[in-house]
Amino acid sequence: MPDADRVVIAIQEISAGGTDADIAFTAADSVNGHYFLNDGKCVLLMSSSAGSKTATVKSVANRNGRTGDITLAPAGGKIGAVGLLKPGLYNQTSALYLGRVFVDIDVATGVTFAVVKFA
Repeated sequence: MPDADRVVIAIQEISAGGTDADIAFTAADSVNGHYFLNDGKCVLLMSSSAGSKTATVKSVANRNGRTGDITLAPAGGKIGAVGLLKPGLYNQTSALYLGRVFVDIDVATGVTFAVVKFA
């Protein structure tokens, strides 16, 4: 997947004070993939309307060479979440993509993403 063509998932701030949150989701793109800017306080949400689909949160090698992608595969009709991703393990480090977390999806049909963090 060409990194330059990745689709942004906008970060939405929600109140920690208990007010209702109207979260907008972005349609998945299995051809180009996605990214979001990560400060370590973000939670990625994935909704799958039918059947199990798999998203992969791409890791980067840390100073010890460790990598470990995270997979997210909520059942149809459910929402899965993964978050508070440590920037040193998941943020891209090249100058062009600095601070971005890359997310890939195997099948885009019926899948949407959102990224939230508490204000």
